[in-house]
Amino acid sequence: MFKSDTAKVNYMLSYLKGSALDCFEPTLLNLNEPIWLSDLTLFIEELEANFGTYDPIGKAEAELEALWMHDSHQATKYSLNSSS
Repeated sequence: MFKSDTAKVNYMLSYLKGSALDCFEPTLLNLNEPIWLSDLTLFIEELEANFGTYDPIGKAEAELEALWMHDSHQATKYSLNSSS
C-alpha cells in the first residue's frame, strides 16, 4: 500500500498518542531529521528501544512456556556416532 519507508513511517507516526507521541514529537519538530524517519527498520528499532518490554527475562520465560508441538509435527532423534 505504501511505496516508500518514509510513507510507512509517517503513517505509523500518525497513530502515536500519549507518551509515545510525547517521546517522538521533539525530534519531529527538529529541523535536522533523524535517519529513522526514512527507514522503517530503524524506526521500529527506535520504537523498541524506547517502548520495548520492561521485563525481558519474564517475556522470554512466557514465550518458552507458550511453546508446544502440533500433533502433526514429529520430533527427530539425533545420535552421536563416534568413529575410532
